[in-house]
Amino acid sequence: LEAAFYVALTTGLREGEIAALKWSDFDAGAGTLTVSKNAIRIGVYDPDTNEKTGTKVVIQDTPKSRAGHRVFPLLPKTVNAIQRHRIRQLDEKMKNRQLYVDNDLIFANEIGGLYDPKTFYTALRKICKRTPGLEPIKFHALRHTFATRGLEADISGKAMQGLLGHETEAMTLHYQQILEAQARKEIDKLQNAF
Repeated sequence: LEAAFYVALTTGLREGEIAALKWSDFDAGAGTLTVSKNAIRIGVYDPDTNEKTGTKVVIQDTPKSRAGHRVFPLLPKTVNAIQRHRIRQLDEKMKNRQLYVDNDLIFANEIGGLYDPKTFYTALRKICKRTPGLEPIKFHALRHTFATRGLEADISGKAMQGLLGHETEAMTLHYQQILEAQARKEIDKLQNAF
């Protein structure tokens, strides 16, 4: 899932958006990803009793919001990470060819199936737990990191709104408030310096 983490960190895509990405959404030449779907968990019900019998993950043909449908320009390093991932995936597909079902998913499990978006969260937590000095974080923190680093780099709030797929710029400016709170926390370190 290395490439999935890299995509999350350099695009701010949501877990469900990453899980739903297909190879047909990736344009290496243009260096873009088309975000138009979302993987979600839904309930499964017994048709006779209407009782819930479990859950399953499906791809919803619409992203989380109307603004979520977007063509995302990728950094060259992100394009390279996805291309390296493709090579590893083709190797895995060959090794598991008797069971593999090609669903065109960029981030498929070892037999081509759809990942539950929570798989990314679980994998990241395990990495954090095994890495000394690394605090446990949620997968969504990668989205926050992308947003705050983008605003720190002077990407406009309106541009970040489009990149993050937010309905309003006010939703994006929430990340600006995080930056301001962090600045206050950092400046307080100088309390006793003067």
